[in-house]
Amino acid sequence: MSNEAPQEEENPSDERLPLTELESLSARPPSWGKRRVQLALLALAFCVALVALWSAIAPAQRQGRLPGAAPMLAPAPTLLVSNLTNAIITFNGKKLAGHPPLLVPLSLESDVVTIAAPSFHPYTCHFKGLNTRGDPTHCLLTTNNIPQVSQEFILGIYLTPDDLLPAQRAQVLAPIMQQLAVAQQAPVQPGEYIATAFDQTGSITSQRAAAALQASATFVQSAAEQSTAYLSFSPACGQLICPAGIGPDSFTEVPNGLVWDLLLKVALRWHFTDSSGAPVADVTYPSDPLRFRQPTFLQIRFLYGATGWHLSADINITSEMQTALCQTGVWILNQRLLQFSIFDMQPPHDAGVNGCLISIQAAGKTATILWRFGVLLAADSGAHALFSDLPIAPPAEINAVGG
Repeated sequence: MSNEAPQEEENPSDERLPLTELESLSARPPSWGKRRVQLALLALAFCVALVALWSAIAPAQRQGRLPGAAPMLAPAPTLLVSNLTNAIITFNGKKLAGHPPLLVPLSLESDVVTIAAPSFHPYTCHFKGLNTRGDPTHCLLTTNNIPQVSQEFILGIYLTPDDLLPAQRAQVLAPIMQQLAVAQQAPVQPGEYIATAFDQTGSITSQRAAAALQASATFVQSAAEQSTAYLSFSPACGQLICPAGIGPDSFTEVPNGLVWDLLLKVALRWHFTDSSGAPVADVTYPSDPLRFRQPTFLQIRFLYGATGWHLSADINITSEMQTALCQTGVWILNQRLLQFSIFDMQPPHDAGVNGCLISIQAAGKTATILWRFGVLLAADSGAHALFSDLPIAPPAEINAVGG
């Protein structure tokens, strides 16, 4: 029997590498395939980090903007005006501390303005860029061309009698309509000229009265196509009663208290009847509002008191209509004078419903024009030389005006 300890058999599957071979393997650089994998993983990690950073920053930049929207513009200092003083204005959801006229930061993207005043329903105007999304009689946004105003834009929001509560509306309209209905009358003697038509070229057709007539001058609503937009701080308006915008102190003195300014957009109408009351002629100026864009405006003002809105004591619509009688003739004559490169017109000698004498200088001549019963008449040789188509004024008609 042998006393030798048994020896372990070597496991043929247990292979060992020599130490020198392992060290040489660890020192080898990674293969190009492994390098590409490592670079791809590094790039992926960088992209994930970049996306996370952008997700944290972008919402603040995108807030309040729609996908594809144009870049936001800096707010533009804008003059906000109205036809009411001391009105309450809410601008882009914020109630303003002051009253019109005042400065507001117009965004030029989307702006919302609301006006409120005693006895009125509130009204809201929506603006998108320079476009008004609402009734142009209530809402105005335009570039400024008024030298006395430094702001680039003018924004307007207005209230009309249609916005009043029913009881107040009747109280406001009654004195206006009563005074507009008053006719100014004068007798027409045989041989005097009366108007029978006013055409699209601005020419007046006339005839001499064969017998005594009654002349009646009234003011009616002007055509809807005419606009008040050319007036400073006022919107376009096709109604009888239109807003009259109130500008800043740099343009005109802002009235104190709660004031509401309006314009009556009217046209002169001459109506002639014979002794039996039968109509002989009926003429309204102007008959073509697209050509003659300067209608007659009667300015009126309402004040707010214990009983609501009432016509200012210093407003006399009847008196203003008497002045407007002559101003209509002045305006028609002015259209004819535009053919001359240089001309001058003096303040007229105004006799109300009886007519007015207008002195002018043009083409090196001095002339006097008589405006009476809706007709322009040559009152002297200078007028006849300038406008040979005008009828010669009878001496009696010149004397009736005090010439």
